[in-house]
Amino acid sequence: EVVRRIRATDDTPILVLTAQDAVDRKVSLLSGGADDYLVKPFHPAELLARIQVQLRHREGSEVLAVGELELYPKRRQVFFRGQEVRLSPKEFDLLQLLMSRPGRVFPRLEIEERVWGRPLGRESNVLDVHVANLRAKLREAGAYGYLRTVRGLGYALRPGRGEEG
Repeated sequence: EVVRRIRATDDTPILVLTAQDAVDRKVSLLSGGADDYLVKPFHPAELLARIQVQLRHREGSEVLAVGELELYPKRRQVFFRGQEVRLSPKEFDLLQLLMSRPGRVFPRLEIEERVWGRPLGRESNVLDVHVANLRAKLREAGAYGYLRTVRGLGYALRPGRGEEG
């Protein structure tokens, strides 16, 4: 729960130190937004190495790229094959989240909390509308099949095709 609350408002790397070695606990931490975990007891050198890995990932975040899709966080611009794809602020935030972990299925609730800062409610179709608009804009730019719906789970971004088919 703590990891989810942090992740909802901040994109800082989260390294969880835990005494629990159960696989279901590890899966829960990682799917809840943790970037890594370390089971106690651990050697300080391993902790330092894992922190350095997270910092390296941060340093390389000037551009996010998945296939031929590129996202520049500081400039808030997206390009496909060198052509700019114009997005609304929320579409950009949604795409940035999905591109931050290519292939990872983001649950609806996590997307809502991280992009809108709160759960939108079961009756809301706001996320669905933004996903549809984002998918349409990506297709219009020629980026087919990047934004995937995983029924019953959420959404993922994976390298797609550069043409319809």
